[in-house]
Amino acid sequence: MHFLRLAPIALLMFAGCSKDSSDDTDTDETGDTEIPEPECVEDSGCLTFEVCEENTCIDGDRNNSVEEAQTVLWDMDVAGYLQSDDDVDYYTFNASGGEFIRVSTEPIGTDEEMNTIVTIYDPNGKVHHVEDEHAAGSVSTYDTVLYTYLPLGGAWTIAVQDVDGYGSTTSQYNVKVTETSGYTRETDSMLTPGYSFEATKANTFWAVGVLLQEEGDKDWIEVDLPWDNCPVYLQGSQYIGGTDANPTVEFYLPDGTQLNRKEGLGPDGSAMYPEVDGKKLLISASDSHGGGGDAHWFFVFLSIGESGYSYTEEEEPNDELTEANEIESTWTTDDNGNPYAYALGWGTTAWEDDEDHFYVTVEQDQYLHVWGTAGSLGSLLDAEVEVFNPAGESIATGTDGDDNFPDVNNVGPLDAGNYTVRVRHEEIDGAGAAWFYRFSVYQTGYTVNE
Repeated sequence: MHFLRLAPIALLMFAGCSKDSSDDTDTDETGDTEIPEPECVEDSGCLTFEVCEENTCIDGDRNNSVEEAQTVLWDMDVAGYLQSDDDVDYYTFNASGGEFIRVSTEPIGTDEEMNTIVTIYDPNGKVHHVEDEHAAGSVSTYDTVLYTYLPLGGAWTIAVQDVDGYGSTTSQYNVKVTETSGYTRETDSMLTPGYSFEATKANTFWAVGVLLQEEGDKDWIEVDLPWDNCPVYLQGSQYIGGTDANPTVEFYLPDGTQLNRKEGLGPDGSAMYPEVDGKKLLISASDSHGGGGDAHWFFVFLSIGESGYSYTEEEEPNDELTEANEIESTWTTDDNGNPYAYALGWGTTAWEDDEDHFYVTVEQDQYLHVWGTAGSLGSLLDAEVEVFNPAGESIATGTDGDDNFPDVNNVGPLDAGNYTVRVRHEEIDGAGAAWFYRFSVYQTGYTVNE
């Protein structure tokens, strides 16, 4: 009787084991067990942002070191992914040496968090140049645009990574290397510039490479402008580790009139001139120390504004308080909803003892602030600034101007009326178009941090 009770249980246990084993394997017609197909054998069997490891597709790529750098051909887009955090993609290309080039990364898809930074290494493995956005700021379409000169022939290396180490399977981009045609040629002079181009519209950057081949070399660039009274801006690269030059530029009119001089273009700021007349500008490019050779190179990036500068230009005579030019105030609100006003003016010290006066209408109990620029934009002016009340009494002077523009802060609270700002050259040792300045007069109902 016990044997009859146990037999069905044994049969059921046997049947259960048989069923489980048949679910996990396949058999062919002969009854032999088949081995499961691998997910992949090569990277081509995986998605574009994956690689094949041990017959399994995982997120990754094959260019994570200099030794694994992927070859890039000139003028061809190569797609890559920053598909995981702290991913760095390496690419290599061959150069003859002596090329001015542009390296760009262009986002593909909708991953707005990706923010590439590009580093280029010379054939000896030294960092030659680095760029995050563009030397002149962010640009549409492209994530990073790097301009540089290649003094050496050989295999150059590009590294692409995210600024913050971010990565995802949607962080796709194209990388491209092209040779630029915009650069100065020897021999040149003010009368025969080494490179000429036409600036056709506002809010566009033109890149021009400069190679100072000999000591004391000065290269010339000629720019045709689309209108009179044209604001012109010149910027340079912040990173200059791959060059021995201290980039220095000067603006000239065709008649030889100098408009500015800026040393350290890029790391020490930009150069500009509020309004260039005559529809033509000449730019000299040199090293402030007079150096030259294959390691003395840089790029300049030019842009223009619409005809007429947004700041109100002075009108002579304005040498006395009673002749002050009015600059109108525009009222708006700050990020916290507090109202404030601003008025904008610019001018030049036309002769050595020239004084320029401007007035603004101030409302009751407002504080006045005067902030400006001069030397940092390439002006030769060493400005002196003073503020006068409606009675003509001096109530404030600018401080810490050096070769720039001395600011005035927190004058007030003031009674309503017209207040005058006087600008003049601190030392009577020069004057002309290159002794220019611009400034803003703010009035607020509160003080600001100095």
